[in-house]
Amino acid sequence: MPRHFSPFFLFYAVTAVLIALVISPDETQADAFSISPQAVADKLVETGVFTEERFENVNDRYVGPLLVGGAGEAGGDSIDGQGISVVIYPGANGGTRQIQFILVPPWENLRYRVEAVAAVLTDVAGPTPEGPTFSAEEDPVRAAMTPSAKWLYGIMLESWLGWPGSPQRVVRAIDGVAVIVEGVPPEIWGITIVPDAGYGDWTWPGMSPETDSDEVIEARLAIRSGDYARALELLEIAGERDEAAAGALMGDMYRLARIGPADQEAASDWYLVGGRHGYGPAIYGLAMMAKDGWGIVPMNNLRLPLLEDAKEAGMADAVYVLSGQPNGVFYMRPEGVSQVDQVHQAAEWGLLAAQMDLAERYAAGDGVDADPVRAYAWASVALANTDPGLDYIRAHQLEADLGSVLTDGQREEALALAQELVTGGPD
Repeated sequence: MPRHFSPFFLFYAVTAVLIALVISPDETQADAFSISPQAVADKLVETGVFTEERFENVNDRYVGPLLVGGAGEAGGDSIDGQGISVVIYPGANGGTRQIQFILVPPWENLRYRVEAVAAVLTDVAGPTPEGPTFSAEEDPVRAAMTPSAKWLYGIMLESWLGWPGSPQRVVRAIDGVAVIVEGVPPEIWGITIVPDAGYGDWTWPGMSPETDSDEVIEARLAIRSGDYARALELLEIAGERDEAAAGALMGDMYRLARIGPADQEAASDWYLVGGRHGYGPAIYGLAMMAKDGWGIVPMNNLRLPLLEDAKEAGMADAVYVLSGQPNGVFYMRPEGVSQVDQVHQAAEWGLLAAQMDLAERYAAGDGVDADPVRAYAWASVALANTDPGLDYIRAHQLEADLGSVLTDGQREEALALAQELVTGGPD
């Protein structure tokens, strides 16, 4: 699901992430990797990107001990002191329950930073699946990487190209280890490594899993594990039957370069297979094709009508993207519908970004009457809808801050209201 960040988030993600995460006592006892936090730090130092001097034990008042580290001083081919940081969360019995990397500009020498993350991932999860190969002409950065780094970099690019829609968040699971990657162009990549608890993304479990064929269900799981070759075999079978979900997933395979260099023509052909059935994810994929690539003027004459169609097909993501679109030549908001109304609709349909947005709007009186109880209700809904990743930090902070100004009675009222706010999308 898409993530929406306020302007302060870049600073917060790189610095306050170190000390501002709020979790419940139960979460500190969650499943953990057997590797110790210090062993993770030692592995990162071995890569040459991180240095021992930049690691620090932080005794946070919310989560207790944390091990925080950064890269070495800028200067070498493999070192950039401004480009990467890590927060390691201790788990039960001396293990590690979460490892979160934050990558920020400058993007020179990105390959070395990806290699450092991949080294930890390989230690925790074992070998990654085989990904597509690229020549130096097709992708010089990926061609120079080790296999695990190539695989990781591939899903990083998927998360980057998906903004501002749901594909921004990519989850892959290897032998019980979840890799959650989120891109916020042009400022942040977040990579979170945690024990897998069934975390989902755009691909899995899907918009309407109860209607998926057996091949599509198995293909979704293959994609989630990073086995794109197997997914392709299954989707070709379902695609021959003209299945809408298969068309959308095949469009993703070609658009996001999962099986080789990106092929936008093949991607659009497959998205149209799903789109002619009115399948929301396929229509939304076509809309995002008009948005891909930073520094390129969006083709709004194509994108905005497609987003309207995706909204009619029940896509909360499309509603939320449209809420930020001013009235103009290519888009006119329906009469009587405001931008905040569209944010409400996306939040009611279950979109995390819109839920956080509404919490902040009701707290500040931004476009709505200020209502601290309703603000906390939406913050509580968002928190319950949050998995590990970049939003995990912000959602806990938002809920704690907005709840701190309420009386006990107001918090009870807000929590009761929260049970009624999410209606789900249309049938």
